[in-house]
Amino acid sequence: VFTSNGSFLDHAEVSDEIRPVLLRMLREAGFRFLVTETRPEFITPSRLDAMIEGFVPTPRSVEGRYPISISFGLESSNDVVQQYCVNKGRRLKDYLIAFDMLRRKNLHYDCYVLLGKLFMTAREDVEDAIATIKLAVDNGAEYVFVMVTNMVSYSLTSYLHERGRYNLPSLWRAVELLEGLPQEYRRAVQIKGI
Repeated sequence: VFTSNGSFLDHAEVSDEIRPVLLRMLREAGFRFLVTETRPEFITPSRLDAMIEGFVPTPRSVEGRYPISISFGLESSNDVVQQYCVNKGRRLKDYLIAFDMLRRKNLHYDCYVLLGKLFMTAREDVEDAIATIKLAVDNGAEYVFVMVTNMVSYSLTSYLHERGRYNLPSLWRAVELLEGLPQEYRRAVQIKGI
């Protein structure tokens, strides 16, 4: 996993000139599969081509998927939840456009889904996570990492928790989520953050 702790394809975090150099260094050091993350607005065909050129040791004419995977913090497939419960600043259509670009370039991708979103009941939270997992898998995500909310000091989560207005999700909410997923979706899910 190679990341800038943010959006690897954001020119302000990792310049378009240095990114291929870093990827070539990883390839030459013997790395065979690359996982990184980005926000959907930073994905462009030219950046993806440069990643493939910099990292993939085989000729571009080889059939099959390239050994590169991009991770997205999708969090929720519901635009209202994205906007008001997560404050993500993106819409579902932005992710769908990015997913399509990655499929066209034969690249892998996965998504992070948040469990324990603010301003939702436990049932709403689980239903939203299930809908988001289904959308991600149905659109080609190979893995979905369910990230269970944890406490971070000086965050809105912490502020609300200290005032008795929010409780962190329990392990049982994650169990309920898994029980509510059909088997074909459950195979792609990993629970993190417990």
